[in-house]
Amino acid sequence: MTKIIAELCQNHNGDVNILKDMIWSAADSGATHAKIQTIFSEDLTFRERFENGITTDGVLTSIKRPYSLEHERLSKLEIGFDIHTLF
Repeated sequence: MTKIIAELCQNHNGDVNILKDMIWSAADSGATHAKIQTIFSEDLTFRERFENGITTDGVLTSIKRPYSLEHERLSKLEIGFDIHTLF
């Protein structure tokens, strides 16, 4: 039997109802499995090079992505382990 895996990321914006709709839509489109990507803001690692970015000889070698802003952004997208048990 062919398996079709739908990969779902943080497009649900932390809203379980949106995530459920995404899963049902994937199933309606033929997906037999769903892989939910999860990021927990508490697991985010501070890395100095991302605070201001790094430019070497006019070439951007490391993007600017400050820890505090990234932590705040990701924390709004989290769904807990308890939600994963629903699926």
